[in-house]
Amino acid sequence: MEEKDKKGLFVKNTKVAADFIIAIVVIAIAVVFLVEAQKLPTKAKGIGPGVYPTFISILLLFLVVVQLAIQFHTNSVQPFIYYQF
Repeated sequence: MEEKDKKGLFVKNTKVAADFIIAIVVIAIAVVFLVEAQKLPTKAKGIGPGVYPTFISILLLFLVVVQLAIQFHTNSVQPFIYYQF
């Protein structure tokens, strides 16, 4: 159910909008983490110090993209506040 705030604006589902903003921030952090992980040394054989952080950052990116795809598929990404005319 929608409620009005003090200014007479209808406030929509802010939880969904907060999830969207957090997802964008996590994508930015994962990209920075991935770029920094690429600078770590690698081994010719086996798992080097740069492989595990790279794997984790790619996994994080994948999971956040899946979350955003689900939000867009269900049309749950909406603005925080809108006016009723």
